[in-house]
Amino acid sequence: MTNTPGQELPSVTIDGHTYLIDSLSDKGKQLVSAMAAAQQELNRLQVQAGITQTALQAYGAALKEEVGQAAGNAEPNFS
Repeated sequence: MTNTPGQELPSVTIDGHTYLIDSLSDKGKQLVSAMAAAQQELNRLQVQAGITQTALQAYGAALKEEVGQAAGNAEPNFS
């Protein structure tokens, strides 16, 4: 990997100690890769949860409107 001026080498910090990724063992590199994949999946799921929460709120608002319209069209009950 070539380092251009102003570009930092990829590293990971564990308990306040910074390690260059290139200096890690193959197993260490695999673990860093697995952690990155897990973080990416967590980020994707958080976005999906936000989308789902928005949909749930929209369905609730639509239901509230539907119930209000249905109540407005109901025959009066004078008994």
